[in-house]
Amino acid sequence: MRELAAAGGDLHEVVCATAERYAEALASASFREHWLAEQDIAAAAAGFLRRAWIRGVCRCCDRQTRFVVKRRHVLLDGRLRSEGLRNSMVCSGCRLSSRQRMIVDVLERDLEGVASIYLCEQRSPLFTRLCERLPSVRVVGSEYLGPESRGGAVGAGVRHEDVQALSFADACFDRVVSCDVLEHVPDHRRALREAWRVLRPGGWFVFTIPFHGDTDESTVRAVATATGVQHLLPAEYHTNPFTNGQSLVFTDFGWSILRDLREVGFSTAEVVLVWSRRHGYCGSPNQWFRAHKGPPGAGPACTRR
Repeated sequence: MRELAAAGGDLHEVVCATAERYAEALASASFREHWLAEQDIAAAAAGFLRRAWIRGVCRCCDRQTRFVVKRRHVLLDGRLRSEGLRNSMVCSGCRLSSRQRMIVDVLERDLEGVASIYLCEQRSPLFTRLCERLPSVRVVGSEYLGPESRGGAVGAGVRHEDVQALSFADACFDRVVSCDVLEHVPDHRRALREAWRVLRPGGWFVFTIPFHGDTDESTVRAVATATGVQHLLPAEYHTNPFTNGQSLVFTDFGWSILRDLREVGFSTAEVVLVWSRRHGYCGSPNQWFRAHKGPPGAGPACTRR
């Protein structure tokens, strides 16, 4: 593997409730400098060695580490695309990718009054790491095991849940966390309503999605019907690490996702841009979303630094 010289730089986080604020952040000198550095990382990983790594500090491991970048994450359809780094930059210690480490970081910084978290995955290094890092918090995970499974049923130690129809009681979690799941859900609005329902008042829905920040409306690629899936656009799939197969993308999300969140009852909905080469938060743009149930109040700690 090829090692790249790590650059200094602080962690940058910018809360955006509008497309205008988002565009302003992407046009900043700090983000532009970071984006150029990402192009160097992606180009190195796309070389014949098939991977590269840079030294940095993992906020999940609390130590110096190597962030490994694989060629397949940055060379897509024959084109160099640094946005694939959000699924790469894997820490050699905790084995979490950029977006996964970002979520652990976010949750750890806001634990006051948090007794329970529901994570929409279970057989993953993210679930394992959250359980290790948050021993005082009840962390419940699940996987989607197919339409024939009953909500809440456990097989081989894995709990089944359909995020469109969760088996949990109302208002039973302080945080609901979903990482790149909603795009694979036939009716994401039902999933948003369920997240709102199972959250306690004052709770937060924290999630990541592949986000098209240059589009106002989300694009529906496929719909589920009584006779099967109807494709409105060419089928697109993402790797499913749980099944070692492929998961169909139903929706390409644009800014209307914030409106969807407010319409199902969340009082606030925002996207938070994050970048830091030192901490391996890459994948321009790399971001997470948060939505609050109840009156506006203190949520996951975010500051622009």
